[in-house]
Formats: sequence, C-alpha cells, structure tokens
Amino acid sequence: MGEVISTYFDNVGGDTCLTTGWPFLQVGAFVDKTGKNKTMIVLNEASDPANYILRGDEGEIIMTNNIPAHSIQTVKF
Repeated sequence: MGEVISTYFDNVGGDTCLTTGWPFLQVGAFVDKTGKNKTMIVLNEASDPANYILRGDEGEIIMTNNIPAHSIQTVKF
C-alpha cells in the first residue's frame, strides 16, 4: 500500500495527502501480516457527503464509494 492522496485541489496545485489531520476527511489504511487482507477506515467530519476513489499502486481503480456527512466507514478490500 502506498500514500493516500486526494485530487480535490488538482486545479490549484495538485494532489493532497489524505493523512490524519486533514480537516473533515480522514483516512487510515492497514494491511495484515499476510499482505492479502487490507482495511481502510474513512471518517467524514464535514456537514456534506464526500465521494472518493481508491486506486492501486499502478493507478488502477479498485473501488469508488461515497461517505455520508458525519460518518465513519470501514472498508475491506
């Protein structure tokens, strides 16, 4: 697993790292010891829902999803 980034600000400067501390949308990702089971936790503190795309190391789309306002999701992939 690599860095989690957002392309929200592409029109004003490029990708933004989505690590703990990003206001309103936070993401944490974990891989088990075998390297096969991956889990991502997304927290949306904002008053608006958010759409996101999860991409692999080669840029391929693994999944697209959305998260409602004021919610948390656990996603296994």
